[in-house]
Amino acid sequence: MGGMNESGLVVELLMLTETVYPDPDSRPSISMLQWVQYQLDNFSTTQEVIESNSQLRILPPLEGPGMHYFVCDRAGSCASIEFLHGELVDHTGGTMPVKVLTNSTYEDSLGSWIHEKQSGAPSYQTTGRFVLAANLLKDYHTKKSEEPVNNAFSVLEKVSQGSFTKWSIVYDISNLTIHFRTFSNQRIRHIALRDFDFSCGSPVLVLDTNGDFQGDVTGKFLEYTRTTNRMLLENALRNISFQGLDRKEILDKMTRYPEDNICMH
Repeated sequence: MGGMNESGLVVELLMLTETVYPDPDSRPSISMLQWVQYQLDNFSTTQEVIESNSQLRILPPLEGPGMHYFVCDRAGSCASIEFLHGELVDHTGGTMPVKVLTNSTYEDSLGSWIHEKQSGAPSYQTTGRFVLAANLLKDYHTKKSEEPVNNAFSVLEKVSQGSFTKWSIVYDISNLTIHFRTFSNQRIRHIALRDFDFSCGSPVLVLDTNGDFQGDVTGKFLEYTRTTNRMLLENALRNISFQGLDRKEILDKMTRYPEDNICMH
């Protein structure tokens, strides 16, 4: 649900119950997941992502909480992007002294860290996880005793939520490499973006992230097919209630969705 593009722009998302998206206006609207795809398809910098708010808005979900976003670019600029009271709220540069985001607003989380309202093990409390991650990053910047990617996984492990944590991803923006592990395959794997052809004439490629692989999986990608996507969706949504809606119709629409996207460059 997040990712890094070939320019080194990273966009990730986390649930935020306080989210209130803008009311309808003249801007076109897209879903909160399509918003991530739009940013990665079009931009290279954190500032461009923030400025895109003038071009489009996020359509509120029919039910359930909204999201907030953690964005970083290759120049090291990061931002938290939230939609509160119908307005975009961003923290970046001097207003983002700690480059961490959990499931509370950045302002509340930062306040907890500054005033040390949380201490000890974070359990499942979102501000507690923010404080722990912030302190671990502060210690790393002071000592720099561990390789960055390994340290990042160490931080993620310390703030993980047991079986609720389904994957951990570390983006090495400088080297355009994505490192990840999943709940069912704890071996760290990595993908080298430089080894892919991003031109429109190249085939769309996919990877089973739970596959029995380790190390460099760049060469493990297979060409996309509608059948592959359907199998993924059937497996992922097997135990999801559609609340009286036509399950087949929804799955058919989701199966076709990747083929509705057009490469423009």
